Amino acid sequence: MHVLILASSKTSLAVKRISFEAVKRGHSVLIVNPMDMFIRISSSASGYDSLFYVEKGRVLKINIKDFSALIVRLGEMVGYGSFIVEQINMNLRIFSTNSAEGIRNSSNQLKSLQILSSNGLPTPRTAFAQNPNLIEHLVERLDGYPIVCKIVQNSSGGNGVFLLKDRQTAIPVLQSLFKSKSSVLLQEYLPAGGKDYRVIVIGGTVVAAMERTAARGDFRANLKQNASGRPVKLGESDKQLCINAAKALGLGSVGIDLIKANGRTYVVEGNANFGWQVEKVTGVNIAEKMIQYCEQNYQAKNVEKSQVLSYQRQLADERINNNTLAKQIDSLNEQLKLFTGDKYIRSIFKKAKGKKVSYQDRSKNSKQVKVENMGDIFQIMKDTFIIK
Repeated sequence: MHVLILASSKTSLAVKRISFEAVKRGHSVLIVNPMDMFIRISSSASGYDSLFYVEKGRVLKINIKDFSALIVRLGEMVGYGSFIVEQINMNLRIFSTNSAEGIRNSSNQLKSLQILSSNGLPTPRTAFAQNPNLIEHLVERLDGYPIVCKIVQNSSGGNGVFLLKDRQTAIPVLQSLFKSKSSVLLQEYLPAGGKDYRVIVIGGTVVAAMERTAARGDFRANLKQNASGRPVKLGESDKQLCINAAKALGLGSVGIDLIKANGRTYVVEGNANFGWQVEKVTGVNIAEKMIQYCEQNYQAKNVEKSQVLSYQRQLADERINNNTLAKQIDSLNEQLKLFTGDKYIRSIFKKAKGKKVSYQDRSKNSKQVKVENMGDIFQIMKDTFIIK
């Protein structure tokens, strides 16, 4: 496959991990910042809409056969980036881990809650208005203080989230926020003991879950707010709740946040651009799961095209050869490219894929490997290669 990663930050941990796992599995990768791309809408009735990106002053057109899958990591520029995703999905018909509409849904707290609630999923009681004269009515509908205040489009990682304990402190804060034209929603405070759950759903399957505990004196259980995390196993009902939430929001790759309180489980939000600390906390290879999701949806007929958009060139352009992880990716890619381009070895892989292969290594130790990717063929050949 040829994988396009659309990312606000090309050097984030998530992008590095996803790139590494893609190359490890024999794929090529190009990382592009959406701000380096532009759209052309055709005047022709038959279409011909286009997408371009600028690299070192050169304008390069992206064609339908250039990529097999799109992975989206938009920490910022969600508005513009989602239009780029829409162009790739609708006009180029390239599969992506998240749809443009799903990204927009999850970037707006209020819209997310409206969607979740309309699909019959339990969410915290929430009140929203733009008129500062309605503050008292909002609080009343939440049964009084304490209440949680969230800025609708700026509450990622616990930022833009406040706990308002009483009227005396709440009214000045809310009036100030309304005056600044901030879109603010208020939620009931759920007594969850400073704990919540981050659950990763990829391709309609729960692949990892962690419990987060807020730092002393804080109610926000976000790792960016110095919370601690530990891996947990969810019950089937909670898993299904997360899967249903991901589906409702239109996201194939998402971090769903749950809170358990009052004997119930509530869906708080979905994060299309979830933090990558969950991989370290749970020990689950999230990046590999994401690449496998792309592989499962891969429909392209020709996997040997578009070498000009290969990962090797992107790596050189980024000038990160001194980075340890980049060196690992580069080394692994060099080792694997012989195999990914060799038709005979590809034919061996097709015959062996999904089967258990038994062999003896150079020390005549018996080994068995289930062949799942080109890297497994590479490992077998590496183990058995002998020069006499």
